[in-house]
Amino acid sequence: MIVQCLVIAIIAFAINYSLCDLFSKTHRYKINPTQELFAYGASNIFSSFFSCFVSAGSLGRSLVQNNAGGKSQVSSIFSCIILALVLAFIAPLFQDLPQACLASIILVALQGLLKKIKDLSFYWKINKIEFLQFLITYLSVIILDIDIGLGVGVAFYILVHLVRLSKPYSTLLGNIPGTELYRDLNLYKDAEEIDHIKIVRFQAELHATNSIQFKKAIYKLTETKPQDYIEAKNKLIAKQKKQMEKDKPSKFEKIIPTFVKKIVCKKYDFNDKNIEIFATGVEDFNGKQPDVKNISIKIGDDQYKNIEKCQEKTEDLEIESPNFKFLVIDCSPVSFVDSVGVKVIKQLIADFKEIGVKVYLADCNDAFIDRFKCMEKASSTPKKSAGYYNNKIFHLTIHDAVLHAQNILKDE
Repeated sequence: MIVQCLVIAIIAFAINYSLCDLFSKTHRYKINPTQELFAYGASNIFSSFFSCFVSAGSLGRSLVQNNAGGKSQVSSIFSCIILALVLAFIAPLFQDLPQACLASIILVALQGLLKKIKDLSFYWKINKIEFLQFLITYLSVIILDIDIGLGVGVAFYILVHLVRLSKPYSTLLGNIPGTELYRDLNLYKDAEEIDHIKIVRFQAELHATNSIQFKKAIYKLTETKPQDYIEAKNKLIAKQKKQMEKDKPSKFEKIIPTFVKKIVCKKYDFNDKNIEIFATGVEDFNGKQPDVKNISIKIGDDQYKNIEKCQEKTEDLEIESPNFKFLVIDCSPVSFVDSVGVKVIKQLIADFKEIGVKVYLADCNDAFIDRFKCMEKASSTPKKSAGYYNNKIFHLTIHDAVLHAQNILKDE
């Protein structure tokens, strides 16, 4: 019975509130959803002790009464009197009347709602998703039933809302010349991108369900993926280590004095023949580094002279660096961020820092900044900071962050 009671309560309130909203717009008066819910709850609790039916507004009768000119609850008294007279004296006259004729009365009263199908063209022009929501709910109520139709409509709305949260709109911003305004580059032709600075706007709350999409949006808009640069850097370091191991001397290692510490490529002239010996630094016994160009090493009757540095034999990888040095994230549309979102932003800042790009957060609300402070307080230890909160990355407006970045570029 609990499930059935819950379904009845939800459907009754949904219908009642829909009727109240419809009539309030028609007659221009204000309604309070909380007060409506309390009123229906109190009336149903009281009537439950006397085995009464659940009190709820009738869709058809409410429209009939509204079209008849009813303005208050007093009209219900006259409706009850007329209904009693019909049942007592006039009902036998309608005994042979087809039910289709009686149904026509309801259809005439409901024609205002049925004509709502014309709104489909309006929603199609405005937004295709809203068109589907309206169409699916409308058809479900008419074909299936009110309770099932409303359930289908609510389920579809929740599904659409989750999809929108997981794939929010994001864009690059540009400055309107001569102003401190920053607008969408796709919508404003006058907006211009600033050299060496990327400004990104993410128009949604940031939480666990869309945090990955947030990172992907940043990478796509900036055309930069820090992981690729970091991977290329690690490959370069690995190749250099491998090359040094490969070029490590073996035959001439014994003729190098013990004060030669490091290994690089140097060239020696021996009896008019070039011999390559690997050494990076030469230190004398006093710990000082002499000039490698004037060093000569004598072994037996042979003299090694004119020692010169030669180029290190490593194969460099061609890594194209990002075309910007600062990334400004407009956080004004981000009304909420959870712990997962904070961790994603922290990782994003660390990744971009490793490839030489500084990240600033601009126009953040107080709740947004407070979440970073809470994460810092909860994760830090007396000896080590967790690195979640750094007041240097937060700026009041986008323009403040841009000016700060431009000042740093000028100093460089």
